[in-house]
Amino acid sequence: MRRLETLFATADRSAAEFAAVDCHLVQKYPEATTIPLVVDNLHIHHRKSLTAYYGETAGNWIWDRFQIHSPPTHGSWLHPAEIEISLFARQCLGKRRLPDRKTVKELVSSPGK
Repeated sequence: MRRLETLFATADRSAAEFAAVDCHLVQKYPEATTIPLVVDNLHIHHRKSLTAYYGETAGNWIWDRFQIHSPPTHGSWLHPAEIEISLFARQCLGKRRLPDRKTVKELVSSPGK
């Protein structure tokens, strides 16, 4: 099995953005029978976001392509990700404030800046 690692940063964390990201993933990996999707417990990370945006048929078809992995309600398995982000912030960013997501993407994709 090929490991898929795709991360998305969206402006608003809206249901429409979640639906668009899911659709993008389905289009990016058309050969995959199931796509593992790790989500947190945000209220938009559900089938309803897709069916509201794409309609019942298309939304259900997109949602059914995913194998959803979400944390337990009171779980702490996201702590390693939070630690990684904290390390990145301290070691790479220091006290700088970055003005927008474009700048963050540029800095992350070009090591040594």
